[in-house]
Amino acid sequence: MSGGSIIAERPKNSVICVYNKYGELVYTTHIKDAPAEIPLPVGGYIIFHGKTGDSVRVFG
Repeated sequence: MSGGSIIAERPKNSVICVYNKYGELVYTTHIKDAPAEIPLPVGGYIIFHGKTGDSVRVFG
């Protein structure tokens, strides 16, 4: 990832996790009152978990 941020629309029974380049969790939608804006750390990665067939819309 190249830094910056995104906003995602996702199904209710899904989760988004973002990790930094060291594999440390820096964001998850499972945090109470998680902000809508999702940080994208340089060198990190993002994981979308959900049911087969579900989709996520990403804006940013």
